[in-house]
Amino acid sequence: MQRSKIIYLRAHHLLCLQGFQGYGYDGPFTENLNEIHRIFFKVKKIKPIFLNDIVCKKCPFTSKRNQVCCKRNFNPKKFDLKILKILGIKPLKTVKLENLLFYSNQDKEKNIKLKNLCKDCEWKTKCLWFLN
Repeated sequence: MQRSKIIYLRAHHLLCLQGFQGYGYDGPFTENLNEIHRIFFKVKKIKPIFLNDIVCKKCPFTSKRNQVCCKRNFNPKKFDLKILKILGIKPLKTVKLENLLFYSNQDKEKNIKLKNLCKDCEWKTKCLWFLN
């Protein structure tokens, strides 16, 4: 993956990448996420999307046909839209990474609402963003 000035990511992956520690579903997924994480904090802008992204590309549980995570009957599009609403960001609007990090971490009210959405995530015990 080349270093890009803009990364297109599902909204919930914006949170996942902040807390990523190297865990994943399988080898190819984890390797891909490690590579994305390596460049994540170096990019200037993020374009939040609600379709399959570069993380989903290697996920063993993503249905390519209907954009649904087949692991736990999870509808990521609905989840992404809830996150964008909390952050006050419109889908497909390019946003500076520093602003997203501020909104999701320093804005206490938004941070609490986001963490409430993530309370049932299977990775919450390993997610540095959730634990912080």
